[in-house]
Amino acid sequence: MARPQYACAPRRPGSAGRRAAPLLIAIALGACQTPSDVENQPECRVSGVAVATAESQIDVGATTTATATVSQQNCGTVAPVWSSDHPAIATVSPAGLILGVAAGTATIRATASGVAGTAQVTVRACTITDVTVTPPNSTIAVGGRVTLTATVTRQACTNVTVVWDSQSPTVATVAPNGDVMGVGPGTATIRATANGVRTGSAQITVQSASTGAAWRVDRLVVAGAGDVPRADLAGVVAFDASNVFVAGWWGVFRWDGATWTRILPTGLQIEGFWGSSPANLIVVGLSGLVRRWDGSTWSSMSAGTNANLAAVWGAAANAVFAVGAQGTIRRFDGTSWTGQNAPTAANLRAVHGSGATNVMAVGENGTILRYDGTTWTALSSPTAATIYAVRVMSANAAWIADADGRVFRFDGSTWTESIQFNAVPRSMWGDAPNNLFLVGNNGFAAHFDGTTWKTLESKAAYHLLGAGGSGGTAYAVGYATVVALTPGATTRLAYVPDVTSVWMIDGANAVATTSAGIIWRWSNGAWQFHDTGTGHRFLDVWASGPNDIVAVGGTFPFRSGGVIARFNGTSWSMATPFVPYLTTVWGSGPNDIWAAGGFDGLAHWDGTTWTAVSAGAFGTIEAMWGTSPSNLVGVGRNGAGIRYDGTSWTFVPLGTNATALGIWAAGPAQYYAVLTSGRIMRFDGAAWTEVLSTQRLYSGIAGASATEILVLDILGGITKFDGQSWTRVFDGVVQEDVRAIHGAGGRYIAVGLGGLAMISM
Repeated sequence: MARPQYACAPRRPGSAGRRAAPLLIAIALGACQTPSDVENQPECRVSGVAVATAESQIDVGATTTATATVSQQNCGTVAPVWSSDHPAIATVSPAGLILGVAAGTATIRATASGVAGTAQVTVRACTITDVTVTPPNSTIAVGGRVTLTATVTRQACTNVTVVWDSQSPTVATVAPNGDVMGVGPGTATIRATANGVRTGSAQITVQSASTGAAWRVDRLVVAGAGDVPRADLAGVVAFDASNVFVAGWWGVFRWDGATWTRILPTGLQIEGFWGSSPANLIVVGLSGLVRRWDGSTWSSMSAGTNANLAAVWGAAANAVFAVGAQGTIRRFDGTSWTGQNAPTAANLRAVHGSGATNVMAVGENGTILRYDGTTWTALSSPTAATIYAVRVMSANAAWIADADGRVFRFDGSTWTESIQFNAVPRSMWGDAPNNLFLVGNNGFAAHFDGTTWKTLESKAAYHLLGAGGSGGTAYAVGYATVVALTPGATTRLAYVPDVTSVWMIDGANAVATTSAGIIWRWSNGAWQFHDTGTGHRFLDVWASGPNDIVAVGGTFPFRSGGVIARFNGTSWSMATPFVPYLTTVWGSGPNDIWAAGGFDGLAHWDGTTWTAVSAGAFGTIEAMWGTSPSNLVGVGRNGAGIRYDGTSWTFVPLGTNATALGIWAAGPAQYYAVLTSGRIMRFDGAAWTEVLSTQRLYSGIAGASATEILVLDILGGITKFDGQSWTRVFDGVVQEDVRAIHGAGGRYIAVGLGGLAMISM
């Protein structure tokens, strides 16, 4: 290979100049840089520095922030140097934090590459004479909370900043709002300092909590950051990749390309969603609900009807159509909503158009209505099934999809069937006749390229109920799910599967299942998930140790068969034991595992093979527990109960028509089952008897001994049995249903909807 040629080479110094040789070589090398090293190197230039303060006036002892905007070229990131011309009045930190020291005015300066910008801050006289913290003394449990209040006695102070701190954070921590949480047994001093000059305090005594009385809440989020949607979503409006809005029964959320933010934090029953810009959004819903977003606030609007509104679409901000129950059609002209005459009494499900004079509304019984700018008329329909989705491209190009999975295309006069899917489509979006997306139940998604329909992997196990899009990308939403779809890829923007079951392996390790093909593992306080790559709905989990985990569930529809996933410490394997869906699993060891479920389904693992077992018509078993290989009891729907003695199964019904969702045993003759009717039953080996009856909906039970049993209700509350009496020890802290609980090593975990995991403290 030829050597690179340079413009010059360093001259070798003579013997007389040996002491200067290193310097001469360095100078020579510098002089021989190539033109690309010197002539083309961009020059850094700072042309201006603009300084702004969050507040121009502060009190003595108060703080505010200063920011500097540096106008520059070719400098990369420039960090200005901050200074104050009167530090006796106001100081400024290297990060731009200004502190008021004494009354007066100071100039705050930011300098970058010799260029400076300034802003003035006025410090007002402020005298703080006392800070009183209430309550002055509190006793809480580990994991318990108390909120402290600081009362500041002051003179001539406009704004006072109170900073909270704990002198013993291993005993108790304190939040910026004065919310104190117990961390460990002991006594902590919590201080409130006003403007950095005066401090008050309170004493907090933290006691060891009764088992089950204190819990920490985790959210198991597969995808998404911020306030991730974790409930029903019905509509989506997208303007670009950083302006995606989704709406559902828990409010409206915005995706900015990195983080989710809830902009309508209410439980409104939203069904339809449309917008012309990020500053003009409209949601509609049950009982005539209409709300409008102007970019900063939501306002309530009167639709002039109490009918349920299912969908909304607009040709422009002053031509918006909402449709709903019993043929309801309302139009918004930019000022008010008025009724439109519809030639049907059918419930309308969707509306879309190519303009204000070409709109279609569709719904039940194959209803198709068309609006020409003046009148709604009924079109001849190619189907009698409910039409859930419609997309109108022009007067001669429209598509509908019905509940039978059929897609029809309209050419201006005739409907032609395009394809039939083995799914129920629910929504449609497209920006051109050759870029059309269809989504529906159980994660169904498909794309039309103008010639051929192709199903897509949506990575969603739940129903996808709404679709929108921008720039060729479709966004689909459903229960706790938002995905971005293109013909070649799917990206989860939000995904929070329900957690269905949990098994504590020991005090530091646990495994949890979801109804969406995700299996979570908890180890030493951290959660990690494994995606099985399926949409299987796992309903229960059992483990003999960290390297032997079994999860059971089913595929949808459930009659298509049960599934079993097993982890051997390295990888997961899948099995289908030829029984209907499985709801529960329990084993006495790695080579003796039972799984039970719906439609009288039972399967057994003997260390080699899963085998379907016939035990008669016992119904659906929801939970199972054993004390040995020859003492196993299962309970379930309609009071179902079965027992295995090591040889055969027998029926041991609970004597009620209520459903039992949980079972746990303290010994061979001490089984406890919890029922959704608010009852707790005990099985002594021969018969069931009631030991507690309440109005609560019980969903799970776990324990450590006959004197420590925790019963979970569906609202996250905990009732404890100490061997003598049942006591309510925790009232719950969440809105979602809590479905299962298990414990080991002195710790319990309860799980439920919306990615919920409650961990005992």
